[in-house]
Amino acid sequence: MVQSCSAVNCCNRRIKDVKMKFHRIPTDPNRRKLWLHALRRENYSHYKNGNL
Repeated sequence: MVQSCSAVNCCNRRIKDVKMKFHRIPTDPNRRKLWLHALRRENYSHYKNGNL
């Protein structure tokens, strides 16, 4: 699966041999809600595969 950033207007994708870290959106409901609010993605439904 290709990893790409879930942030608004971000087009970053994981590229082999490029040192870029992605962080998963938390699965804990309270923490996930805070992250999605900060990302302006309150209605984002793909949180299980979401990365930053």
